Amino acid sequence: MKYLLIRDINPEFYRLLEERALLNGRRLAEEVEWLMCEALASPRSRIRMGTWMFSLVPPEYRCDLDYEYDGPESPPPDFD
Repeated sequence: MKYLLIRDINPEFYRLLEERALLNGRRLAEEVEWLMCEALASPRSRIRMGTWMFSLVPPEYRCDLDYEYDGPESPPPDFD
């Protein structure tokens, strides 16, 4: 069996891990191993940020984003 050493853990985080292990009837190492297995077993969503943000807006409030400018055109900048 391999070993994993984790250093400099936030004391509050460590306390929460201990409480969770106690509630689940596991040793601390068993709880951490269980949490890591659960995290690795669940598929990660590959949703893109724009798609996620669009999903936050209810359909009745969505509209087509049209940013056409009807004013006079300005010349492109001259960098020379």
